[in-house]
Amino acid sequence: RSLLLATAGDLVFNGELPIELPGGNIGWAAGGQYRTTDFQSILRSPFQDVRVTPCPVPGTTNCALPTGPYIFLGQGTPVQLEDSVYAFFAETNLPITDKINAQAAIRYEDYGGLTGSTINPKLSAKWELTDMFALRGSVQNGFRAPSPQQQYFATTSTNFIDGVPYEVTTFPVTDPVAVALGAQPLKAEESINYSLGAVIRFGELNLTIDGYRID
Repeated sequence: RSLLLATAGDLVFNGELPIELPGGNIGWAAGGQYRTTDFQSILRSPFQDVRVTPCPVPGTTNCALPTGPYIFLGQGTPVQLEDSVYAFFAETNLPITDKINAQAAIRYEDYGGLTGSTINPKLSAKWELTDMFALRGSVQNGFRAPSPQQQYFATTSTNFIDGVPYEVTTFPVTDPVAVALGAQPLKAEESINYSLGAVIRFGELNLTIDGYRID
């Protein structure tokens, strides 16, 4: 069984700058965040522990196929992992005119360890062409770090591989990290996200349509 505990703390300040644009004063916000993730994997039986019972026959440790006594259910290793992240952000609200509003933001996160740190900006804008119709759009960097389980934890299991001779076995034991990642540290996912949309108002009825592209 697995236990996962996540905690987070945020501190945010906001206000207005003494700088006035045609649409009003520039607004701002800034702050920080600290969050942790604790993961613990507990095995219910020593027969599930690959370090204790690697072979189908308990007490044997030199078998050709270390599947453990549960075979298809696989095995694992008890682990306790912890991940701490520091983040800081700043953003501004820019009332360029009475009809055009823009927002600019930037966020810094430090994951430490194998992931490291990242800086991600965002720019968005909205244009009120009429009281009934508005356009809006945004562009930003996206970043998703691997979780502690994805980065450090793997469970040995059997997987079907087509084309393997039956005398060898079509269900060899595999290590997901070694097979899927070539035993290399898992890298973070990065993207550039675009959106473009419209807002249409008819009295109390609002209609919105948005398109997204994620590279």
